[in-house]
Amino acid sequence: MPAIFSSQDSATIGMLRAMLIDEGIPCEVRNEASHALLGEVAFAGLVVPEIWVIHERDRERAKELVFAFLNAPATGSAADWTCASCGEHVEGIFGECWKCGAPAPPAHPG
Repeated sequence: MPAIFSSQDSATIGMLRAMLIDEGIPCEVRNEASHALLGEVAFAGLVVPEIWVIHERDRERAKELVFAFLNAPATGSAADWTCASCGEHVEGIFGECWKCGAPAPPAHPG
């Protein structure tokens, strides 16, 4: 079975793997440590980290989730907020307080 996604961005690979596992789709990352070889190997494209699903039955759903993740609108423009539960300052990109887990206040239409 071929990979469903590949990228030199290890953060994206990690987020996608975690998302798929959270959705109940067993998967693995192959070539994960290969980024150290880039520049050393003539065919660098052969060593890019890839996400592989374990079961063929999960392949299409995994591809749909990856597509949705990669094409989601950016949320970085939200204003920072102060948690009503614990008073912690939280950056606007987060939907819950990193300290206590309380949800962000509802967004006000602008």
